[in-house]
Amino acid sequence: MYALTAAHTILPIPSYARVTNMSNQKSVVVRINDRGPFHSNRIIDLSYVAALKLDFVEKGTTQVEVEVITPQRTVGGDSLPTPKKTIANFEEKKQFDFSSGMYLQAGAFSTWAAAQEFHTSLVTLTSTPINLLEENHLTKIIIGPLTDLNAVNTLNHLLKKNFNITPIVLSP
Repeated sequence: MYALTAAHTILPIPSYARVTNMSNQKSVVVRINDRGPFHSNRIIDLSYVAALKLDFVEKGTTQVEVEVITPQRTVGGDSLPTPKKTIANFEEKKQFDFSSGMYLQAGAFSTWAAAQEFHTSLVTLTSTPINLLEENHLTKIIIGPLTDLNAVNTLNHLLKKNFNITPIVLSP
């Protein structure tokens, strides 16, 4: 109910879809995690939060467009959706060039699937490159480079607001 999720009759569980409200062109990426909808005239059931972000929670239903997000890159046998606006780098022991800016570590996950799920949520928030760094049996989510303090503060605010997390600032 409080996550960006949806129910769909035929899409694989789990999978991801971009849902756009046709009346206001707002869109969100949701994770398909359930079967449904349970009304024959509907193509998808959205969570409360998804409906809230699309501005139709009070109305209850609206016309939407559903676009399946398909994996475009496969790494280590796992698929990862990578929208065009996102650059995802997958490297072991990557050395970050701090002369080009600061980086934020937004998370560290013990499983690839958890990192993949969080990455999919992040790509809807920023066009800043999102790097996945595998180190010490963890997959770390590193965002950057960020070239100025305003960019760091903006991204900090977005991560706090959307995920209730405070990232670690990585700088020289």
